Amino acid sequence: YGMKQFFKLILMALLFQSSVFIIFLLIRPSWPGPSSARREPPVVPHDLLSQHLEQLTFSNRSEFRLQIIEGPSGEGIELPVIILQGKRKGPSLAVTAGIHGDEVTGVAAIFHFLDNLQVDDLNGTIIAIPVLNPYGFNRVQRAGENGKDLNRQFKARSLRDQEGLYTERLFNAFSVLKVTHHIDLHTATTFHDNCYYVRADLSVPEIAKMSQIMMPDIILNHSGPLNSLRMAMASDGIVAVTVEIGGPVKVDQQLARRTMSSLGLILEHLQMGGKVPIQFQSTTDPVVCSSSEWIRNIGGGLMEIFPQVNTFVSAGEPIARRRDIFGNILNIIGAPYDAVVIGTSVRLPIADGGRIVHLGKANTKEITDR
Repeated sequence: YGMKQFFKLILMALLFQSSVFIIFLLIRPSWPGPSSARREPPVVPHDLLSQHLEQLTFSNRSEFRLQIIEGPSGEGIELPVIILQGKRKGPSLAVTAGIHGDEVTGVAAIFHFLDNLQVDDLNGTIIAIPVLNPYGFNRVQRAGENGKDLNRQFKARSLRDQEGLYTERLFNAFSVLKVTHHIDLHTATTFHDNCYYVRADLSVPEIAKMSQIMMPDIILNHSGPLNSLRMAMASDGIVAVTVEIGGPVKVDQQLARRTMSSLGLILEHLQMGGKVPIQFQSTTDPVVCSSSEWIRNIGGGLMEIFPQVNTFVSAGEPIARRRDIFGNILNIIGAPYDAVVIGTSVRLPIADGGRIVHLGKANTKEITDR
């Protein structure tokens, strides 16, 4: 009798486990895991972008990899593209970062922006491309595959090398995407630091207005370097600004969130909705600079740089001290005029002719009032 009871209990246990397993199989598809993992975004060749967009059924957010260049073995350089489509018509705003591969804070800023954006409240379209230079980004280097600065290759018709084709096809993609406004996120280059500032052509009223609305520390009036993405955009009538966000390589989360706030203010200005939270409020208006220049080293040495970014210096005020390798002071470098400090070098050894401090020429009264 004891053995019968024992086997009966074993049988009941097996039946119970089988029932649990069957129930698990029935409800498993609704559980998070490999079976419910998101699909890998499709790869779209640059020459098929228009067809892809025509076939796209927007469900608020669409993702794909835009193949710009095909490698020798068939592999391609692919850009991550995120499109957020509002329910109502409105502007088409492109937000990009990472055209210099070591400039990463803009990438984080785009992620913060997208994480906090309420797509159901959006009017128009947002096109986000977090990394414009995947080759440099993967190697934490400024330039592209052949060592060239991609942001000096746009609309350079004489360039038919890989960089020339890359930038030409990338710019054509912006045309296909029907971009009306563009914000390009940058940082300082290697061994340099920047304040939070906007570079913009203030002769264009809408660009000047956008620059003020973003609440940067400084606005530098500049039409853009020759063959830069911003200059190419402007030549096609696109409202474009460049935002400089601190230094390279390391993500500055505080500045990334400040950039998110600036992008949210732009959405409000363009009446695009989105309800991005504004986590930063400036207590002062931006300092507007008519021009700027880098003060450079005369003679190599070890540099001690005094002013911080986003501070003011007076004419003759010491901005750097140069020493030799034994620590002897060689000379003191003074500010050539009243100015605001836009950026600085952060390295100790600086060669002859090297950059020391980036000074902006602001209105004298504006400097005095600060």
